[in-house]
Amino acid sequence: MRNLFVGLGQMGRRMARRLGPEELTVWNRSPEILQSFRIEGFSVATDVNVATAQSDLVITMLRDDAAVEDLGTRGFFESLAPGSVWIDMTTGNPSSTRRYLEIARWRNSAFIAAPVSGSLRPAETGNLLILAGGDPDIIAKVGPVLSKLGKVVQIGDPEQALTLKLAFNTLLAFYIDGVAEALQLTDKAGLPRERVLKLLQSSSLAAAVLQAKSERWAQQQYEPEFPIAMLSKDLNLATDWGKGLGAVIKGTDALREIYYEASKTSMGRLDMAAVADALAMHDA
Repeated sequence: MRNLFVGLGQMGRRMARRLGPEELTVWNRSPEILQSFRIEGFSVATDVNVATAQSDLVITMLRDDAAVEDLGTRGFFESLAPGSVWIDMTTGNPSSTRRYLEIARWRNSAFIAAPVSGSLRPAETGNLLILAGGDPDIIAKVGPVLSKLGKVVQIGDPEQALTLKLAFNTLLAFYIDGVAEALQLTDKAGLPRERVLKLLQSSSLAAAVLQAKSERWAQQQYEPEFPIAMLSKDLNLATDWGKGLGAVIKGTDALREIYYEASKTSMGRLDMAAVADALAMHDA
């Protein structure tokens, strides 16, 4: 099977390396990262459309559905080969999947939406949670490839898979902001962050993400893993999509504003754990 991976951002490059250079071609809109993949033995496409036309399986992992559409304007959609499978792992607008399904049918190919839950370390170790939406038979067909990236769970249709991913990230945003604002409160009271975080980890409020982010919060060093700006993007999607469905999500609407404001500060490109510190610095 000839496979193509499109999108070598922080997540995508780790996922592509999990799949390995055997039978995998890679392409990225910004060419700088491609040299390192070439050195590692990967086949590097010079023309994404030619590579797409020659591939049985195409995986896209881009910033959002606008980036997918930009790829489409380059000729990507028309290049999908008959009988091929296109897996889009981008976190975008769930409604976009309706168009992608139609494009796949037009090309006599198949489409699956497979957004992931997890960040850089799970992407490196193959421990992502993959929320796969689409034809169960097609998901089973590509299962051996996806299982190299993590645990594959079938989630109804593509639209439902992306809705669930947005729900996951909404809950994540609430938890991250809750801890970050709690630390602002304890900071003002003169309580050491490290002690507060250790107590939180031993309480009923502990969660895996608390363990993962504790060192960042304790040291107030926020090297980006999941940047504030990216989570802000997902909250915009979740809020607009939820309202369109008729969901009552007033808290999410308020949270969207918090992350949006933080994303516009000088710390907007830092890790999401910095959300409250970014606003505190901005308002100081």
